Amino acid sequence: MQGGVLRPWALAALWAAAIALTGPATIARADSQTVTALSSSWSANTIAIKPTESVTWSNPGPTVHNLYIDGVQVQASGAPWMVTRAFAAAGQHSYVCMLHPGMNGTLFVNESGTVPGAAPPPGTSPAPGAGGGGAPGVPGAGDTTAPTMRRSGAGGPFCARKGERCRRPGVVLRFSLSEPASVGGFVERTLKGRARRFGELELAGRQGDNNFRLIKTADGKRLVPGRYVATLEAVDAAGNRASPVRFRFRLR
Repeated sequence: MQGGVLRPWALAALWAAAIALTGPATIARADSQTVTALSSSWSANTIAIKPTESVTWSNPGPTVHNLYIDGVQVQASGAPWMVTRAFAAAGQHSYVCMLHPGMNGTLFVNESGTVPGAAPPPGTSPAPGAGGGGAPGVPGAGDTTAPTMRRSGAGGPFCARKGERCRRPGVVLRFSLSEPASVGGFVERTLKGRARRFGELELAGRQGDNNFRLIKTADGKRLVPGRYVATLEAVDAAGNRASPVRFRFRLR
């Protein structure tokens, strides 16, 4: 069994509803190297720079966002924050806020500093081979297939605090993935027939079977006795999203 406590994850809306509200794509040229996190979108979700140039991603707040580049977390959930990364070689990269479905972006690095298919700036010409197929060796480049995520179950019974009748507190979430992916979601607690947000989750999922024990969120919110629903969604290195899965469980 994989060990570890699930880290916090924040989602501002239900997955499907948020995807439906995603706005039209925006493009930034090589002279626009700053991407700002808005309420549920990036200020530009297609950008281009030249090799050795850098991009700055910023979240002025108050909305909480995080940042994953090529499936690797480079900024934890929070606000405000600013991250700058330089890219030495030509290629294609993805950048994602995994708290908001549809908040995906693509960065092209090429000699002309232009988005493939867009008109180049005056006095420049597209770099040879600057197409939309990605670059060899770049994680997720050209990948358009969403990962498959299947729920194995939550099992049980579970308990909240260690004691005479509770040897291992927490709940075990079991699921399988068709490929390595970042997995995030949230936990809701049912009170008086209504589901209320309790905590957020984020973790790194491996290909194949995954078993994670959830005891508390990283911000210190420990699971207490009650009924819960955990919602998880997987995002691969290219920003492709799997359909969310839900686990219902009870802790005594």
